[in-house]
Amino acid sequence: MASDDMRPTLVVMTGLPASGKSSIAAAIADRANLPLFSADPLEAALIRRGITRDHGSGYAAYDLLETLVDTHLGMGQSVVVDACNHLDTMRAAWSELCRLHGAELFVIECGCSDPTIHRRRFDERERGLDGFPEPSWEDVETVRDAWTSWPEPAVRIDSLDPHRANLELALVELGGRLVSGSVGR
Repeated sequence: MASDDMRPTLVVMTGLPASGKSSIAAAIADRANLPLFSADPLEAALIRRGITRDHGSGYAAYDLLETLVDTHLGMGQSVVVDACNHLDTMRAAWSELCRLHGAELFVIECGCSDPTIHRRRFDERERGLDGFPEPSWEDVETVRDAWTSWPEPAVRIDSLDPHRANLELALVELGGRLVSGSVGR
């Protein structure tokens, strides 16, 4: 629970597929002992249960994310969210949940400044999400071409930099903002 002088933080990871979001998100959640919710595994679970993309599995996954985040922020706990988060509707939803719960929104935008390396990482990644239809590179390019900056300030991470340095940058910028269920690590 949050103390009287500390409010929860919603750490929102954003960026294109294969930009390094998931590894930074997992490291932050692990280091700070926070729950981590990721859109793609949720969508994969929906698809395995017959809720396909034709049925709106992607939107349903984001709805589930929003519900999970709402619950945890409502308990006064900081949360890490891992998703592309490129749609204005999701960006607005995260801002609204933070307003509703008196939480702070902290955005970390991940990218890869070398398009050739980004493409190679995308082509080589194996996530093991049973049933999840991975996007094509053309899908990634479509999102990239339509990408707009967040209205809120964001910490920008380049996945060409060492993972450890990117994690430390994120943690330094986060400072003492994170309220977890327990203290440790």
